[in-house]
Amino acid sequence: MSLKSRGCTSNPVIVVPGYGMTPHGEPTVGTVARTRIASQLARSLPEAHIIVSGLRSSADHISHKQTEAKAMRRVLLREGIRRSRVQVEEQARDTIGNAVLVAARFLAKRQPGTVMVVTSPFHFERARFVFEHVLGPKWTVVMVAAPEVFGDAPKALEEGQSLARAKAFFDTTCAGDLKSIWHLLVTKHDCYKHLPNTF
Repeated sequence: MSLKSRGCTSNPVIVVPGYGMTPHGEPTVGTVARTRIASQLARSLPEAHIIVSGLRSSADHISHKQTEAKAMRRVLLREGIRRSRVQVEEQARDTIGNAVLVAARFLAKRQPGTVMVVTSPFHFERARFVFEHVLGPKWTVVMVAAPEVFGDAPKALEEGQSLARAKAFFDTTCAGDLKSIWHLLVTKHDCYKHLPNTF
């Protein structure tokens, strides 16, 4: 499928949410799969920047030597992507954090365009909803599939509930109102209450 047929404007931003770390501090197979697809996109779009996002999963209580984001950057560098093209967001613990922190720290001052979110097929609907709500109607969100990996099936069974929780979380905010969404994140989401409410 061509980039045009995906609905892309020129020079889209590629965003890769993390998919966890192993107990030994290495990226999981799912994290690597997403990152390799992002590297393929990056080679097709030589002017595009890639944003890798993630500290570790909210269910992961191990303090690893590297974050999901830095592990993904290492994969991209091994795949031949220039370091200057890769931006690192290292505090997200879930999809909501991926979208809000990427939007606030990297996209808020950019001219709206296309964001290509590279993620696993089971995660598509929730990631699309969250990124579209956070970025608002001025941005085009295009979903790009990474290969399915072992472990996706159990997660797929939980996605309905996870999507419902995401919709309920954002229920009091308007799409694209990043200031209100940031306030919600740092006051109502347990993973981010340590962040300053200064957006």
